[in-house]
Amino acid sequence: MALGRCVENKASEPDVAREIALGHALELAATPTLFINGRKIENGLPWQTIEQLINIELDHKTAAAKAAADDACCTVAIPKIVK
Repeated sequence: MALGRCVENKASEPDVAREIALGHALELAATPTLFINGRKIENGLPWQTIEQLINIELDHKTAAAKAAADDACCTVAIPKIVK
């Protein structure tokens, strides 16, 4: 009964339209679609594969942060000469 009333009075129509627009903006064409660190993955994947992809991204982030920290320690500042 509640579903019929919802369909009849179209109370959720703006919400549905907003979600559809978001789907179009993200170029979604399949269900399910996941985004892992900005990479779109369409259709279903086994959990083990998704877990591996997440771990790869986490390892990459950790390595990038370490490289940035290592670079910061090697910055050379040339002192200004005061006359």
